Amino acid sequence: MLAAAVFITATFPSVPVFEDFEIGRKMALTKSRNDLTRFGRLPLDTAELLDLDKVWRSRAVAIGSWNEGIRKVDVEWVVPLDGKTLSRWLGWLSAREGLEERELKQKWSEIGSYFGSETNFLVILSSYPKKTPFDLADAEPQPDIETRDVRFVVTADGSRAPVSASLLAFHRAKDRQPLEDFAWWLETPIADSLGFTFSTGSSWPIIERGDYACAWWLVSTDASNFDSLTLEVLSRRKIRSATFNPEMKQAPQTVEKTGAKIGISGVSKTLQARRSI
Repeated sequence: MLAAAVFITATFPSVPVFEDFEIGRKMALTKSRNDLTRFGRLPLDTAELLDLDKVWRSRAVAIGSWNEGIRKVDVEWVVPLDGKTLSRWLGWLSAREGLEERELKQKWSEIGSYFGSETNFLVILSSYPKKTPFDLADAEPQPDIETRDVRFVVTADGSRAPVSASLLAFHRAKDRQPLEDFAWWLETPIADSLGFTFSTGSSWPIIERGDYACAWWLVSTDASNFDSLTLEVLSRRKIRSATFNPEMKQAPQTVEKTGAKIGISGVSKTLQARRSI
């Protein structure tokens, strides 16, 4: 699959990116037609995952697809866990949990302490059964080795960069919906900062069965101040890749809006003002 490009923050900002914070906030307060359809067939205690799902998918680059019979759908992703993505995340939490300025600062500090020292990516690799058009034949199970026996290569401006990877989780299911709704962020050391207060989390059987499998990887590199960064996922049968370009060489310490510098305090005051209108 050809690499796709998306802009990321080259360094982690000391305060949330205002524009992305607002995007996340709006996502939390807006329901799409697809959401309303899914609410009707999903248990109520997993409904909140649909909104959080929007946050990271809005910044995801597809690196693999699956033929579900009559069409192909994207099922493998690389998500930059940078200042833009996590600002949207915090904006979503702020709207849904009514966070105060003190809580915003605390969460951003904890998020930055974990993700701020390196350039980080979430990599989602899937192994779904191969289907024929209109299900004329039985689905053919695929080996999950392509999701776990992999190697990650990071190239910054044409040069190899040090890379580390850790498997956050691996699960198997009888259909893809539980895997796509999986709260992978609860598997990170800062689950309390990223998690939704009212979420009940995900539960899995002791013995997992099914032909659908998915692995969630956290990939990190110390590459910074680059003009182009490519992340490749190498396995026995595939080479999957995504290319990223920095939005700016140096992320600003504050975000300028209408002539005034706005940090976390400014974000909080802006939200309070809009709620009072």
